[in-house]
Amino acid sequence: MLGAAGLLSSPISSTEFRSYGEPGAGKWITIYAREGHTFAVIAGLRLDTTPFDRYRGKWAPRWQTIYRPPNGFDARHPIGL
Repeated sequence: MLGAAGLLSSPISSTEFRSYGEPGAGKWITIYAREGHTFAVIAGLRLDTTPFDRYRGKWAPRWQTIYRPPNGFDARHPIGL
């Protein structure tokens, strides 16, 4: 998503996302990163590869409405967003 929007020129690791953009939550996009995992909240919806609920299907990137506490994650956002 960030690459398609021109906000990221190449893939980066979850650890690298810890210093991406600006610190803190953004107005429209917030990336939550820690070593080993990253998820994003975009306009109030979470894009994540892990369900964080009792979902038993295949884990894959998908939109989720269930809140995930960002404990242990660094919040970052693209500049201006």
